[in-house]
Amino acid sequence: MTIGFFVKTRFLLADAWKRLLRSWLWAALQLAGLALLIGLGIVWTRLSEKNVWQVFLTLLVPVLIVAGFLALQAGTIRAAWRGGETKPVRLVWGAATLLVWLVIGWMLWMWLDKFDGHISEWASYLNSRFDAGSRSHWATDEHVANWLTKAEWLLRWLVAPGLLLPLGSSAVFGVRRLPWRRVLRVWIDWRWWLVGLALVLLGKAWPGTFFDADPAGTVRAQVWHVVLKVAGAYVLGVLCWLVALVWSQTLVAGETEINAERSETLFACLRASKKWMFGWTCLITASISFDLAVDALPEKLQSSGWLIASGGILLSVVALVLQIGMIRAMTRKEAAPVRLIWAVLSLLLWLAIAIGSWLLLSGWKHEFLGGFLGWFVVPGLLMPWFVASARWGLKLQFRRVMRVMFNWRWWLGLVIAMLVGIVLPGAIKTAFSAGRSTSNAWVNTMWSDLPDLITLATWVVLVGWVVTLLADGYKPAENTESSLRLEPGESTGGNA
Repeated sequence: MTIGFFVKTRFLLADAWKRLLRSWLWAALQLAGLALLIGLGIVWTRLSEKNVWQVFLTLLVPVLIVAGFLALQAGTIRAAWRGGETKPVRLVWGAATLLVWLVIGWMLWMWLDKFDGHISEWASYLNSRFDAGSRSHWATDEHVANWLTKAEWLLRWLVAPGLLLPLGSSAVFGVRRLPWRRVLRVWIDWRWWLVGLALVLLGKAWPGTFFDADPAGTVRAQVWHVVLKVAGAYVLGVLCWLVALVWSQTLVAGETEINAERSETLFACLRASKKWMFGWTCLITASISFDLAVDALPEKLQSSGWLIASGGILLSVVALVLQIGMIRAMTRKEAAPVRLIWAVLSLLLWLAIAIGSWLLLSGWKHEFLGGFLGWFVVPGLLMPWFVASARWGLKLQFRRVMRVMFNWRWWLGLVIAMLVGIVLPGAIKTAFSAGRSTSNAWVNTMWSDLPDLITLATWVVLVGWVVTLLADGYKPAENTESSLRLEPGESTGGNA
């Protein structure tokens, strides 16, 4: 995969964001309309059939629910395509074509229900086909049933929607003019399935961890907790559905012409720091190896604490040096950096401020507000200063850093980074740890640490995004080939 491939992916992501903004009204209608349809469905289950009008309502309400759902989806898809050269079919015909895919999806859902009902039988049969050693270790009834359950879960929530959502462009083109070749290209595009997997984990697997079987607190507090968790699960699920809907239509539409200047700057930063990325990968590998070594030690050495503390300090120092080197590589065409010791001390200052803020917020009674401030607001305010200090120390160029803090693109990138780098690894650990044996310490450590590679990759991209925004809006000097110099003459200024 070349850099041009990733640039095109960035173009598609930007195009999807524009399409989502174009359809914001229909997105709001989806949030309210789907809740109304769910409420109407609950009312429908409570209808009696004593009188003729009640029987009529029993037959009419499902038709209204299906028609309302199809109208919401068709309107959202058509709004995402608005502004293009394609002349859409009428809304009624577009919604009618969606009914075809809805029926196919219902048939697949019923087939998967039958699949789910035979998992125990198939697990016993498959278990009997293995030899005695395998049946007692990795091919037990429990393991095989767990594999089949996960396969059914992926088929139900990822594969079936992944095949049907690109066909939703029939709400714009109709069935006769549907771009079948584009739809086929989406089906074999790994970007579609990767984003789909991330959305399924965020919108389906993660909300499943919201609810605790053991109640805590007063009855009133429990009621409010349940209400807020249900509302959060609903909003998160609908938002992931909207993103999947818009992303599928973006891939069907194909590549668009978008200004590539900011993308080229970001990928130039990533290319410049590829050696330091390798260093980060080695550090993660060393961290996993250290955890495995600690697990293999006797309990007396594990409980002493000095070995774990010394190893943690050593890994932290190496991580700090790698961080400084990576940032300096991304900004290598800037003015001469400060000495390494001053860069380390300046980064330690921002880390101390961040840790102090987290400690103060951890004592708040409002856990949600404290978590929002600690995991979003504080990193959003401190990270631009953190990145800039690795190059300039405390002799910061305040206007450039403040410009990043007031840039909405920075906060949008931070939201995406939090979802991909924190929420997604947690959802992966939760989704794939269910039913797994905990007797093997090596397997447990690998399952616990490998998703952190996603967090590391997200952190590297986020640092590159800060450097890109620092360079955004500035033109290099005419007599230099640098694409990252932010202002002509700054290398000789007092703030360099």
